[in-house]
Amino acid sequence: MKITSVAKYIDQPLIINKISKVSPILLLGGALGLCVNNSLNNKKEGEPFNSSLYKNTTILSLVCGASLLASKGLKFKDKRIFGGLIDIEAKKDILAKQKKVIKEFVENSDLSGTKLYDILQNAKHRELSLKETDYVYTLLKRNSNAKKLLDTLFGKKENMTSSEIFSEIGRLSLLGLVPVAAGVGAGCLVDSSSNKAFNNCNRLKEGFYQYFANIFLCNVGAGAALFGLEGLKKINIIKELTPVKKFSAMLLGIIMMGVLGGSFIANYISKKIIDPLILKKDAQRLTLGGIYDERKPEGLDMAMHIDDIATAGVLSGLKWIEPMLPIFYMFSGYRAGLGYRNSGHTK
Repeated sequence: MKITSVAKYIDQPLIINKISKVSPILLLGGALGLCVNNSLNNKKEGEPFNSSLYKNTTILSLVCGASLLASKGLKFKDKRIFGGLIDIEAKKDILAKQKKVIKEFVENSDLSGTKLYDILQNAKHRELSLKETDYVYTLLKRNSNAKKLLDTLFGKKENMTSSEIFSEIGRLSLLGLVPVAAGVGAGCLVDSSSNKAFNNCNRLKEGFYQYFANIFLCNVGAGAALFGLEGLKKINIIKELTPVKKFSAMLLGIIMMGVLGGSFIANYISKKIIDPLILKKDAQRLTLGGIYDERKPEGLDMAMHIDDIATAGVLSGLKWIEPMLPIFYMFSGYRAGLGYRNSGHTK
């Protein structure tokens, strides 16, 4: 079976709808596991378990709640209060479209008694299986009359330009900002220690770090890289912008602007603006080494850039990844809530 058929199977609007429904369960399950694990680890390091559990539960609850509201919006008695940043089509609407398009295709084709006819009748009520997807797509992909049918069953690929992608970047960056802001606010809310001002300063600095280094500038880097790729196409250095080329260019942009530039900018803001405002420190002259003396990129930060890879996938047209983004952004919100700093840690 070809990889194209697997991709088409996952791209079915009904499959994306299912992923959207299961993503909140995965988000809350991941938060629960993270909460219990870190509370037990903190107990080993001398922090009372109940205190740690309360802190972790509060931070993760507010981060997850804010993420779900931002992604799905809010309804009350079937009335939409506000819309979400991730728009997933309702199952009944998807099935209604599929029934209409299948009816049109069958009426204009001689399919009576064929395997294709039986499969299309199934598609009026449910998603196609992987084998059914492979059969239908392989049989009809070169049939010009079946384009509307295939676009409806397996999703229409949007060939977004850099300008359209920058619009998408704004939406996805806001989706990442919400859990980070919620994490900072939740961490400040539960902190009753004598070092509250210092801890809250660290939370704000970590919030800037997570947002600039792990979310916003990574998204901007992806868009800028695609803009450059389009420029190369205009002067005929590149003949065709394939999804693989787009995805590769966006990953390079993420690394250059987000991973490298984002951490530098976030640390610079922390030392030049946040410390003087909150801790009343004098703004210091900074060397390159001094920028990273309390927050430098580490292994887990690199692993957390899976959310940027997922974002690049969304911008490349892999819409099934989009409902999973709040799960990835949860870790950034949680670290911001803790005010994580790696000064003095050996990694």
